[in-house]
Amino acid sequence: MRTTTGERRRGARGRRTALLGTASALTAVTAVTALATTAPGQPAGRATTASADGGVPVRELDRAARDLAEPGPNGGLRELARAADGAKVVGLGEATHSSREFFTTKQRVFAHLVKHRGFRTFALESSWSTGRLLNDYVLHGRGDPRAIMSREFQYNYRFWNTREYLDLVRWMRAYNEAHPDPADKLRFLGNDLGFTGSELYDAVVAHARKRDPALAARLERLYRGLRPAPGTGTRKFSEDWLGASKSVREDRAARAAEALELLKRHGGAGARGSAQAWAVQHARAIRQTAYAFSLDVQDEREFARQMRFRDRSMARNTVWWNENVGDTIVLSSHNSHITYVAEDPARFPEPVGSFLREMLGRDFVSVGTTFDSGSFNAREEDFGGPVRRFAVGPARPGTVESGLERVRHEDYVLDLRKAPPKARAWLEREHPLVHNIGLTFPVKTHRVSLAASYDVVLHFSRVHAARLLP
Repeated sequence: MRTTTGERRRGARGRRTALLGTASALTAVTAVTALATTAPGQPAGRATTASADGGVPVRELDRAARDLAEPGPNGGLRELARAADGAKVVGLGEATHSSREFFTTKQRVFAHLVKHRGFRTFALESSWSTGRLLNDYVLHGRGDPRAIMSREFQYNYRFWNTREYLDLVRWMRAYNEAHPDPADKLRFLGNDLGFTGSELYDAVVAHARKRDPALAARLERLYRGLRPAPGTGTRKFSEDWLGASKSVREDRAARAAEALELLKRHGGAGARGSAQAWAVQHARAIRQTAYAFSLDVQDEREFARQMRFRDRSMARNTVWWNENVGDTIVLSSHNSHITYVAEDPARFPEPVGSFLREMLGRDFVSVGTTFDSGSFNAREEDFGGPVRRFAVGPARPGTVESGLERVRHEDYVLDLRKAPPKARAWLEREHPLVHNIGLTFPVKTHRVSLAASYDVVLHFSRVHAARLLP
């Protein structure tokens, strides 16, 4: 018997809850601020034929889509695993920086790729030094992950301080406790440059001291004024750096660059995985942060330069990890980073995905996400302002989201490279993308070609705001 749209959705929702392993992972979100983007009278159900919505080839998209809630060989996770075959890095995007389904699905995808494709590192768009602390917990049980996240995930990293990411980190630790073989360990990587904790400076200087006490003393002098006090959180670090004059910030960047070159002159870049290679990479991360903060983000040209440098650094840090640790990586980041094509080239000239494709070729697979309606956490325009919960209604007709919403599955995987010709033609055309939300809301609408931007897309019918921790 043919089921109704409502019956299909209820069935898929029940399967999804069971697969996520906890009912609390999908607890209904209440008290949201509604900011609807729906055209009045838009139908809520899913049609099975192309009609008024831009000639969407629904039947062809249906044939290519794989239900994320389906556990069998034709299910969405298996489709993603096939898409990841042979990849060194799989980028998993998110259409908001703080919706529950994006985060919990990333854990499901990572767990599946760990089991079926041998992936071992989860990378997050967080600072290199933060990743180092969380990796210590994941590998060795050192520290309290909740305390680490509370201190490190502040300011623009506030959106990572969630129950969902705490659950992921604890799951990774539990996996490692159950798998004593060193070759089977999971690791956590932070590939971003927004913060460098005092531990990173300590690691560089301690390595130098073993080689040459005079070298360590020179590095200490160069790092004076850059190294934060132990226990400094991301917010205070950012405010201290942004509050300094441009000349002071440029001097810090110059000294960080000099320290990196000095270390490289005393031992080179180091053999892959060696203590020297790690020390040089730590020094490189310090230099990345210092240079990024030296630029004036109020100047549009310098802001664009900073964004390009940041994305290139995130790509470089990810590739360095793959080369020196040897793990294949699931990289969690915003859609606007893991895409191949910049949505706003004037301000964000070249995304991480573009750099990773250049560095890794087909060994990088980009997976974008879309959603039709739901809620999320964001700031209201001011980057330093408070985080609020917002909601958006179903996307208006003619948009990327409304077209994908017409597929019969509630949440599904679509490998864009394998789509039938009619579907491929629609995916290659540019359409408005209205629900791609970063740190702040509301956002501008951009026209994108999904096929040019990603290899694979995950579409969610409805999402709910992630559960922020205090």
